[in-house]
Amino acid sequence: DLIARRPEDAEARYVLGMARMQSGDLKEAEAALLEAHRLDPEHLGALSLLAKVEARLGRAAEARRYEEAHRAALSRRHVEERVRGHRQKAVEAFNAEDYPTALKELLAIEKEDPRDPQVHLYLGSTYIALGRMDEARSSLERSLSLAPRSERAYMELGRLEALQGRLDEAVAALRQATRLNPQFAEPHYILAGIHRARGDMQGYEDEMNRFRVLRANSPGGAMQLVVP
Repeated sequence: DLIARRPEDAEARYVLGMARMQSGDLKEAEAALLEAHRLDPEHLGALSLLAKVEARLGRAAEARRYEEAHRAALSRRHVEERVRGHRQKAVEAFNAEDYPTALKELLAIEKEDPRDPQVHLYLGSTYIALGRMDEARSSLERSLSLAPRSERAYMELGRLEALQGRLDEAVAALRQATRLNPQFAEPHYILAGIHRARGDMQGYEDEMNRFRVLRANSPGGAMQLVVP
């Protein structure tokens, strides 16, 4: 059975929920669709069917909640379609270190979707590269206000603090990044640099060793601007 083979597949749960709904088993349909929604909160089909199931079960408030969630997700999908070209150009420019072009494309995305935390994160990174530190801080703080558990935003904030000589604040932000994602390698590299700047060579070696181990297990690091 598809679900047994792919238990984390939201689409499989959605199909099961649709089948249960068609057979009139609303409780089982609800359970399957709720699981699809848990696995993929933006799944348009699951949100739409959940609204119908809840309405049939007599739960008007829940039905309205899922209808609103469906409209919001559909709106975000339309926005993403409009900015897809800008995202691709921003990624290419950022990875080529063409930061003025990356900034132009990111600002175009921000105009369309000002509540996208990832765009504010990469605006912060781009402003750092351009030496525009006040704007970098504002962008990173905005990103964290929208996505408080973003380990990458904390890492970039830590990098910004370090570049401005605020080493205690940098360490605090970088430690938060590693708490949120213990497998995240890059904060350890920056922490190593801070230890070296402070003359703590043992701390430097410890963080570099941790960085090497984690990086070996998760290579990569190029910029990615994608919808989660």
